[in-house]
Amino acid sequence: MPDGAYNLLFITATHFRADHVSSFGHPFVNTRHLDRLAREGVRFPQCYAASPLTGPAGISLMTGTYPAEHQHLEESSRMSPLVPNLAGELKKAGFATGVFGSNVAFQPAGLNAMFDEIDGVGEFPRPAQMKGRKLYEPFIRDDESSSRGPLLVGEAMEFINRVRGQKRPFFLWLSLDLTEPPFGVPQPYDSLFPAEKCSLPPGWAQTDLALEPRRCEVWRHSAGLRQAKPEQVKAAQAAYLGLIRQVDDLVGRMTSHLESVNLLEDTIISFSGITGEPAGHRGLFHRLPLFYDPLVRVPWILRFPDSRWRSQVFNGLVEQVDIAPTILDALSLGTPPTMVGASWVNDLDSDQDQGKSSVLCEGGFGAPTQLSADPAQNRLYPARDAFGGPGVMVRSDNFKLVLYADDQGELFDLEDDKHELKNLFANPAFAEIRESLTREAMVRRLLVKNRPIRGAWPHLLQAADSRSYPLETRSKPAVPMADEVGPLKLVPVPGLLPVHGLFGDGKGSSFRRKRVTSAPIVLKKPVGRSSSPSSPVRKSAPRSFSHVLFVCTGNYYRSRFAEAYFNYFAELLNLRHIGQSRGLDISRIQGEVSPIVLAALAERDVPDRYAEVDRKSLTLDDLKRADRVICLDDAEHREMMRKKFSDWADRVEYWKARDVDHAKPEETLHLIESHVVELVRELDRAAI
Repeated sequence: MPDGAYNLLFITATHFRADHVSSFGHPFVNTRHLDRLAREGVRFPQCYAASPLTGPAGISLMTGTYPAEHQHLEESSRMSPLVPNLAGELKKAGFATGVFGSNVAFQPAGLNAMFDEIDGVGEFPRPAQMKGRKLYEPFIRDDESSSRGPLLVGEAMEFINRVRGQKRPFFLWLSLDLTEPPFGVPQPYDSLFPAEKCSLPPGWAQTDLALEPRRCEVWRHSAGLRQAKPEQVKAAQAAYLGLIRQVDDLVGRMTSHLESVNLLEDTIISFSGITGEPAGHRGLFHRLPLFYDPLVRVPWILRFPDSRWRSQVFNGLVEQVDIAPTILDALSLGTPPTMVGASWVNDLDSDQDQGKSSVLCEGGFGAPTQLSADPAQNRLYPARDAFGGPGVMVRSDNFKLVLYADDQGELFDLEDDKHELKNLFANPAFAEIRESLTREAMVRRLLVKNRPIRGAWPHLLQAADSRSYPLETRSKPAVPMADEVGPLKLVPVPGLLPVHGLFGDGKGSSFRRKRVTSAPIVLKKPVGRSSSPSSPVRKSAPRSFSHVLFVCTGNYYRSRFAEAYFNYFAELLNLRHIGQSRGLDISRIQGEVSPIVLAALAERDVPDRYAEVDRKSLTLDDLKRADRVICLDDAEHREMMRKKFSDWADRVEYWKARDVDHAKPEETLHLIESHVVELVRELDRAAI
């Protein structure tokens, strides 16, 4: 394999504690496959998540940015795939890309343009056994969802088989979400660990309520956790260990498959937790805006081919935001300047492991913190009223400080109190340490966006220099909608949409596959610009906005999807461009817009208002006033252009998006989606 062309197997797991891996210190779980990766690579025992909540942490992992910058603080929030991220950078570098499992980072819009294959990113139906069950009550998972892990791994292995013969590396993201409470354990993992072998977690029934954040007790009562008996807590511990072992076995299957197809020494393997899981620590279960180590210390193991970093242990403090920059550096690829995490490649090569002087973690929203519990006491998932207001954690070598906007602060001496049960925040003997770490927390938060300049700032589709602006929007005038009637109205930049599942609404099984492979399209030179102030056929817009015209046959399917998808991103990024669409022969089709288009937009969370326009025939005036004209199918539309607009036939761009009688809609829409994203990137780069 050529230098720098290693594959990347990127495995992540939600609710996965660092101290529940054998090589990270667990006495009997026997995670032999993860331990093998640790022996053959490097492990980071002091890696901290950017947030205790899965959504913000997943975004930080993939983008290398802190929650204070990406501003996605809610559990279900997801990031625009247009912000520079690990997957997008590898896609741009020519990697074959696939994601299999839970979508913990990205909004659906544009995701298909970043991954060649997507599988399992929706949600399974909740098992019937979960109804009426408390978080500490495990159960045997024997329905459709029990096969989720093996199915994902099977699809991931098929992906490797399909791309291994291609002359390009692959990036495979296996995103596992199998360890969430209440712990549903498939056989045989339900019986691996006897409950009596497990100990009660530290602080299960002995916490000083006056010295802990109020949100802890609110959640205990809201979820009925105070009703748990010791034997039930031990059974939950045993079930959680069984799920850890299942994840470990799935990792082993992936490693064995790479060996069987002779790709193990051509592939970098990264395993990391997204967040941890209390699993009974301090009487808590599930993800919460709290900062105890079981929730925020996550495992990270990195195996590089050819015994590089073999059996190393990086004992210094590292952060989740460091993972993507380190991997890109190890692959000899450039790191986008938006990524603020550190690369540890040079330190690893020189066997240095000092790490960072402190780590930063933050989470929570919706202050003031709710003080009353849910009287039903049957919550399975923390809701906004149980989450509590925002908090920030700073950890140094030996101490951890937690500050909340309106809750009890915490200070722990980790050398003397590794389980974080003795809150020293109000102890006068530790006032100097508390003040020092408070200053550190303030400085860390103030410096989040003040990264050093690393050469020229490339204005790719990462908004403006994001040290000054948010990553997903820019401070420009809003773009007028392309098809407004009457006086010009400005449409505000839309807020980010919450995403609960990439495909489907999360209420039923949406374990669906998208597998599309298409050759890149080489575009012709853009159309020449006309200075003729011809009256537009569609609604008026000022000349300060450029027009992109999408043309197909009936202005019903392909051009309508391209127009809507383009305008969604143009408005999101405040580009001064308007997409419009026309048809070369609209008499062939009845109706205004294809249901295929409406379904595809809904699947990508693109509001249907972007498709609420009338069908129009292409005219000479349209061609003259457009700044750029794109016909959707070279094979179909070039000849039609020659017959109707002979002077223009060779002046416009042509894509290769075939109609429904020549290609499946998912293939055509994926190709259009890819081209639109690249077009928006190009226009955004040219905006400065």
